[in-house]
Amino acid sequence: MKAQEVQALTVLSQMRDPGLDGLGLQPHARQRREGVLGLASGLAHHHEVSRREESHLPALAEAGVNLSTHRAPIVQPSRRTPKRALREIPEHAWADATAMRGAQVAEIAFTPTGFGHEPLRLIVRRVTVSATELRAGNSRARRRTTIPADQLEMVLNGTLDSTFAYSFIVTDIPATDKTTTDVEHFHRQRAQIEERFKDAKLGQPLRHLPSGNLDSNRLWLTSCLLALNITAMICDISPAAAASGDAPAGAPLRRHAKALRRILFSVPARITRSARQTTLHLSEHFRYLDIFTATYDAVLALHDP
Repeated sequence: MKAQEVQALTVLSQMRDPGLDGLGLQPHARQRREGVLGLASGLAHHHEVSRREESHLPALAEAGVNLSTHRAPIVQPSRRTPKRALREIPEHAWADATAMRGAQVAEIAFTPTGFGHEPLRLIVRRVTVSATELRAGNSRARRRTTIPADQLEMVLNGTLDSTFAYSFIVTDIPATDKTTTDVEHFHRQRAQIEERFKDAKLGQPLRHLPSGNLDSNRLWLTSCLLALNITAMICDISPAAAASGDAPAGAPLRRHAKALRRILFSVPARITRSARQTTLHLSEHFRYLDIFTATYDAVLALHDP
């Protein structure tokens, strides 16, 4: 690990996480957990600083961490930043996002409070949200909180049929390396790891850890991650998911473990053996018969590693 990478991890490990304040931790426990959170965040992205608060950037810069060298300290702007940014973006600046239907992206220069270096790039993505979706969704959903209050009120009272929800990315990746749409697409692809974490916990399920036996934990963790990788691979070859390129219109990009168990893994069938051949007999009324057959053929067609 390079000296600058160690320096970045050290600075992050010393930063206080606002979420720790409500946990009631003792000072020594708080310090220990903050250090673990900072170090884990750095190790997870090697030399990148990811999902840090805007207020952390000046501390990194003062410590001598070269943000341009680290290429992608993608952080969450403060709550005051979004409204100010939206007012500064002209309508003609919005462009269609890459591989995301109905989404548009735009960019403006951004200098965090107390940041005495060259301006960073603030990438904004907006997605149309209908009144029906807003009324049916959770009132505390993250997407809902990004909608300006006046627009949200007009949608909910029926004045507007739809509005825009926003996402924000701050990065120092030079515009000569990646365009606005490239940066947004790059960050969105990286964010898929969050879905993997969710699926590992709820679908595999990793949430049953920990056990009092260390060997049991090792076995359970290995089994969960193996199942997670198998389900991710299945999404790349099965028409059950749009990631395969063979899915029908409207299919989700990825399928979680719960859905894959219903479609492929936990399927009632009858197995017969005759003339040294094994045959799987599925019900003619099985809803996902075509998807199961196509996935089965795709698996058999895979080459040996």
